[in-house]
Parts: sequence; structure tokens; C-alpha cells
Amino acid sequence: LFVFFLMIRRPPRSTLFPYTTLFRSSSVIQEYSCYGKPVSSKELIENYLFNYSPATIRSEMNDLEIKGLLRKPHTSAGRIPTEQGYRFYVNEVMQVKSLEAREKRQIKTKVNKIRENDDFSKELAEVLTGFSESLVLVGYTQEKHLFFSGLGDLFEKIDQDIFSHIVHFLEEAEKDFDSFYQESKEKPSVFIGEDHPLLRGAKCSLVLTRYKQNDDDGVIALLGPDRMNYEHNLSLLNYINELLN
Repeated sequence: LFVFFLMIRRPPRSTLFPYTTLFRSSSVIQEYSCYGKPVSSKELIENYLFNYSPATIRSEMNDLEIKGLLRKPHTSAGRIPTEQGYRFYVNEVMQVKSLEAREKRQIKTKVNKIRENDDFSKELAEVLTGFSESLVLVGYTQEKHLFFSGLGDLFEKIDQDIFSHIVHFLEEAEKDFDSFYQESKEKPSVFIGEDHPLLRGAKCSLVLTRYKQNDDDGVIALLGPDRMNYEHNLSLLNYINELLN
């Protein structure tokens, strides 16, 4: 059903690239997000049923590479998105929609159970980890402390050479809570790689928002690999804001 939806939807207009390029850029990112391995023209044809020849798709993927949206990680025929490619996808192609009703009910039930608890921030982080598949950080401005959950799951999804970057991120975000909070906005925003000063050198992305609970201001952050499910995580934080604010 998702693949069919991806095929029939029309991406938003862009002055940068034609519709066909937008279409394939989106498909490459969806494929890489699912499987985490370089995407070939053959896989696009097999999984997205493109009515084009492999040569045509290879040519367009080569154009995307020239424009800096895709790259070859090694000598294989497949390509993966670059940070610029993810930014283009998030800003030009992606369409954020509401969570499914069933997932909303599950989240609402769990949040309502912990809403009045003293350790709400800690428990909210644990709840959101199960729905985001990300490292979740939650904290109040009064406490100036970040609770986090999901670190083990994140380490299973990223390369070992960036573990130290994640640890540095956690240490610095906790150390300078005020600056970390100031990076957030009322509406969820996306930071990809070096978009955020604490993520330089890490192939990770951050979805960040503010929230209110009992008149206290707080911050919620979802940290994951750069191939995270941006649409879902943005929808998730939009719904959390709706519940809490």
C-alpha cells in the first residue's frame, strides 16, 4: 500500500528539478531508509515498478549524483543519499501526514497514564522510544536535565565509528541545556548532520520540538541515523504537541 501511494502521489513543485527526478529521489531515500544499503537502478525497477529502462534510471541517478544528492559509498553500482539529498527530500519532496488512528490511540493511552507523574520527562522518553525507533531526549527548562531512552537501539543502527559523536552530543546537550533548548521551536524541526552544531561528523539527524506540561516548558528530541523515517517522526512530535499543548 505504501509503495502504491508513493507511486501515485505528486510531489510538490520545485524550481530545482523536474518531476521525474523528484520522484526517483524520493524513491531512493525510501528504499535506503528501509534497508540501509546502496540502491541500484534494478532495485528501483523491481520495488517501485517504474516503467523506464535501467539505462534511463541509471542516467537520472547519475544526474542526482552530479547535483550532490546521491553518492556512491564504494565501487558498487548502488548509491545512497547525501546530507544535501536528505535536506532536499525533507524540504522539497516529503509530505508530513497525521499518524494512523490506531497509533494515536496507543500513544494517547500511554501518555495519559504518566501525565501527572513526577518523573514525567523520563517516562515520556521511554514511551516515545517505542514509537520512533530513535534515541529520545526529554527535559524541562526548570530542571535543566535531559532524560534519554533508546541508546542501545540507536547503537545497533549506526556505524561504530560515530559512537563517540553520539556520546559527545549527549554530554554537550546536557552540559549546555539552555543552548540546546534555544535550538528548538514550537513546531518540530529537522537537523541533518552538520545542520546542528553538536552533530558535526556524525551521520545522524535530529527532530526537535518544544512542549508544555503543567505550565513548564520542555524540549523533546529524536536522534537517529540520517536514514531515519522523517515523515513519521515529525508526525509523532506534531501529535505529542497536540496532546500536551
